[in-house]
Amino acid sequence: MNNNKRTDTLKKCLFSLCVFVLFAQNTFAENISRQHLPEGVKARLGKGLVLGIVYSPDGTRLAIASDTGLYLYETASYREIAVFTGQVWHVAFSPDSRTIAGKGFADKTVRLWDAKIGSLKYVLGHSYSITSEAFSPDSKTLATGSDDDSLRLWDTQTGRLKHTLTEHTSWLNSAAFSPDSGTLATGSRDDTFVHLSDTETVSLQYTLTGHTDAVTSMAFSPDGNTLTTVSDDGTVFLWDITVIDDR
Repeated sequence: MNNNKRTDTLKKCLFSLCVFVLFAQNTFAENISRQHLPEGVKARLGKGLVLGIVYSPDGTRLAIASDTGLYLYETASYREIAVFTGQVWHVAFSPDSRTIAGKGFADKTVRLWDAKIGSLKYVLGHSYSITSEAFSPDSKTLATGSDDDSLRLWDTQTGRLKHTLTEHTSWLNSAAFSPDSGTLATGSRDDTFVHLSDTETVSLQYTLTGHTDAVTSMAFSPDGNTLTTVSDDGTVFLWDITVIDDR
């Protein structure tokens, strides 16, 4: 009987110890992000090698992309909402703050997550690695460029492929929507070409020439009248869209 009592007591002690250890680990995990921080620092977030970080436009979410996954936080307390494992090389929020797009370094897909609850919505893919992505200002469309020389337009609400643009002859480096979401500008490694396409009819409107090397970045002005393009040839061009539209 005494041996049975001692055994029961030992089991209870071991159980209590396990509960204590688990509680201590959870408490440590919750507080580690706030311990031993430099003056003025609120928290330490993310894990692994951080490759990208972005706030949602409404300021309620923070997404951190790393070589170990995507980490999503709500900014009121910087509580971790969700973690998605796997390398995420780049991350972006839709303008309405409802959707997150993330892609891996050599991945052929872009994943769309629900930014409010952190759930995976859709996996969108190309036949080769994805090199660029851009949300339309109305958040309804995601454009993705690829090493397969194509640019695809996706419906962010359904994950459906809307259109595929194949005017470029080399991989897509950059894409940008006009402020009214009606025009899409694309640049690639085919050097001299910047294409302007109508997003409703998916028709090529204009081909702009002048750069002598890959077009690597582009952006519309807030009024939509100017398109700025950057190239590996060391130049930055400002295109007057009002003049182009009058051609």
